[in-house]
Amino acid sequence: MRTLFGSGEGTTRRTKVLIERIFGNPKTTLLGLIIIGLCFVLVFYEKATLTEVSAFMMGAFALMFLKDPKDGKATGGKPTDK
Repeated sequence: MRTLFGSGEGTTRRTKVLIERIFGNPKTTLLGLIIIGLCFVLVFYEKATLTEVSAFMMGAFALMFLKDPKDGKATGGKPTDK
């Protein structure tokens, strides 16, 4: 059965890859969620407008899909390859 986005098998595989990208890279995902939360707080307390925080929201959303670096800089020089 074909759907709007193609066949069902490819769509589920792409969905699994996106979910793995979000949950498999906790550092960048957490940073993105913190920025998004900070944006909501600033708008809620009327310290910033939605227009002002829109660029930060887009950047934070993009951070959620980035891969974490595996060079060991964040772990004190120890590579995290398994």
